[in-house]
Order: sequence, then C-alpha cells, then structure tokens
Amino acid sequence: VSSSSGTVTFTNVFTIVVKAPGTTVFFQKDIRPMLQQYCTGCHSNYSDYASVKKDIDMILNRIQRLPGAVGFMPQGGQALTQAEINLIKKWKDEGMAD
Repeated sequence: VSSSSGTVTFTNVFTIVVKAPGTTVFFQKDIRPMLQQYCTGCHSNYSDYASVKKDIDMILNRIQRLPGAVGFMPQGGQALTQAEINLIKKWKDEGMAD
C-alpha cells in the first residue's frame, strides 16, 4: 500500500468478499472457494454443490460455534470471519444458487 507518507508492506494478505445488497451469491463463484480454503482438506465432499446444499444447516451450525467448543469447525483451524459466515447465510437465504 502506498501513500504520500511512504509504502507499507503487509506479509499476510487476506481476501474478504462482501457482496453488495441485491447481488446474488453463487456456490461456484462465492461459496466453493471459501469452503476449499477452510473445509475440503478434511471434508472433500464440500467441493460438491449437492453435498453442501444438503448439509448447509449443519455447516452453519458448526462454523458459528466458538473456537474450542465441541463441534466447532474448522476443527483445529482458523474460524471463518463474520463476513464469510454472513455470505454463506445470504447464499442459503437466497435459495442456494449453483
């Protein structure tokens, strides 16, 4: 990042996708990449639309638990951000478009 006072380098870069109101959320474009980052290392079936659609309530339940709580996902991993959780909720609320 550069400004009039110089350049700052960040070693850890994160991408957070926040959809504007009225923007449709899609599995392939928006949800699948997130699940690949957090889930498919242990849950390889979560790269599959039908599996995620079938398990969406359980997935939401697990990712919203506090880290360290029984059943928290991703187990032993970094918690999803609230923005990421909200995007998954929005996808579900919109009818889970592929």
